[in-house]
Amino acid sequence: MSNINLPLFRFKPTMVIDITYLCNYSCHYCRWGSNNTEGRVHKSLESILASSKDLELIGTQRIVLSGGEPLLHPEINSIVSHYSKIVEEVVLISNGWLATEKKLLELKSLGLTGVAFSLDSNVPSILQSNRDMSESQIKRSLTNFEKISKSRINGKINLELGVISVITSQNCSVEAVSELLNWAQNNRLDYVKFNQIFDDGYVGKNAPHLLLNEGHASAIEEIEDKIVDFSNFIATNPPHFWNTVAKTLRGSKLDGGSCGIAGNNAILYHGKYNFCAWMEHHNIGMVGGISKETVSKSESDFLLESSKCKTGPHCHCLQNFDQNWSFLE
Repeated sequence: MSNINLPLFRFKPTMVIDITYLCNYSCHYCRWGSNNTEGRVHKSLESILASSKDLELIGTQRIVLSGGEPLLHPEINSIVSHYSKIVEEVVLISNGWLATEKKLLELKSLGLTGVAFSLDSNVPSILQSNRDMSESQIKRSLTNFEKISKSRINGKINLELGVISVITSQNCSVEAVSELLNWAQNNRLDYVKFNQIFDDGYVGKNAPHLLLNEGHASAIEEIEDKIVDFSNFIATNPPHFWNTVAKTLRGSKLDGGSCGIAGNNAILYHGKYNFCAWMEHHNIGMVGGISKETVSKSESDFLLESSKCKTGPHCHCLQNFDQNWSFLE
């Protein structure tokens, strides 16, 4: 699986855009949950479109619409239609509640090319413990996912379909990961992308029981061995992702100098452009607006500072691309 390219984040210039800060779910580890909506709003259509007017300057070929829950945005149709005229691919990430066949067919007609379902497990008990989902939410999300995949199998809806799964203490086992991969394979999904939970300040305060620790390292290594069994059927993270997570859980530190994302990915948060999805946590490389000058400045800042990055195993690049990662001595 060398040089693996997950469908969601292939090595194509990609812009990830948060179009809303609202969500109808209350996942334990997410700060955008419905129980924490004070001051959270949808970004205006005007601000979304204005912040991306110069996408051609950075050669963007794919837009990933994120949030919050993108399908809650009242202007989602206009947003998809707008971006489909600018880039090759428009993908959205959804928890599934509003991802009905009717809605996705509507968005497909406007230019949507793919959907990534946010799903940590297909086992209700794990979903409940990871995300505090109600029985009705679990049933509806899983039902919608399966209906969409069946519609694609039957040739009714032609969209790239995948799953994004967060690995926490609740699903960090060969059994849980295998169950999800089997489910994805049976539903003929294109990929399952795993992210390791990390403490961004919110998780440690509100859901510390979900965090991984050194005691989970062996389970992570077992998962790595199991992933190989599925590599010919469904795309997942590069195998070394799991090994790297295990090493960091045991105290090893990633060498930021082995980062390889510069120039390959574009991220837009809060109307600002950056090369890296996570470097904003370190206040590095952020510039206001997009122009030749600001892009050049962001790239220079990133190249100078990336070696100092302390992001660790939740690094976007590590999760998606086959990099030669090294560790600090």
